[in-house]
Amino acid sequence: APYKIAALSIAAIACIAISNGGTTSQDLKTGYIVGATPARQQIAILVGALSSALVLGFVILWLNDAGTVFAKRDYPQVTFSASEFEGREHLRGPDADRDAKEYNIVRLREPRGPVPAGKYLVDDGGHITYLEDPGINGQITERDNGEKVKSKFSAPKPVMSQRLPWGLVLIGVFISVVLELSGISSLAFAVGVYLPVSTSTPIMVGGLVRWLVDRREKRKLSEAEAESGPGVLFSSGLIAGASVTGTILAMLQLSEPTRNFLRNINLTAMLGAFATSDLAAFLLFLGLAVILFLVASERVLRSAPDGRSPTG
Repeated sequence: APYKIAALSIAAIACIAISNGGTTSQDLKTGYIVGATPARQQIAILVGALSSALVLGFVILWLNDAGTVFAKRDYPQVTFSASEFEGREHLRGPDADRDAKEYNIVRLREPRGPVPAGKYLVDDGGHITYLEDPGINGQITERDNGEKVKSKFSAPKPVMSQRLPWGLVLIGVFISVVLELSGISSLAFAVGVYLPVSTSTPIMVGGLVRWLVDRREKRKLSEAEAESGPGVLFSSGLIAGASVTGTILAMLQLSEPTRNFLRNINLTAMLGAFATSDLAAFLLFLGLAVILFLVASERVLRSAPDGRSPTG
């Protein structure tokens, strides 16, 4: 709908402006420390922003295609006229290899009889053949062949559908005010509240590791030293690596050869019960926490005295 496009565009502009303001302030301060010039920093920011803008749209489209499900649907009592067609397209993503035909596109903004709103692929006779469930904000998590869909992503539906629960929002605002007046970070509190336990637990473990490292330090670190320490950098690398790996795996789902490649290197059958063991997952996570502690306390990957390269 047009209002969704307008809302997303305004939100994108606001987020970019806020991000650029904070980035510029931080970069100028950091650049002064390392001897960079403001002009060259601005050139680097422009190059980075332009590169991201050119690449990010394609990445989002690829991720959406990787999670899109074309589910068979049959509504013989409902037909569409040619005037309702909005172009033609083939099946995309992992479902593309099971049907090479080209279908007409029909978008239902409102339900029509037994047919719910959505995007459909219709044959030349006007009969629905497939429901196209997108990877972003889609509902179907299993393909017709029984394969589970792992590449599903969520966007803020309440905001886009104009059904934001303002009562809950205002309660959150007042709680944040009370927390800030009490000297407690409202952002950290909010993250702990709205994230599921499966996500907040690793964050809590990371906080415990940080607490242990801080207790071990003999001198009081400044805020800048604490936020740029080896533990923070190592954790940032883990997060970035997981994001990049997930993006690559989603893109590999877009063609049959790469999907076959992933199936051939799937170690689940070889590992047996170990691959699905909760105990094994816990031990691996515990080992990762130990490695994080060793890195953060500079017992491993310790920086050289000149700060240029790590040492064993």
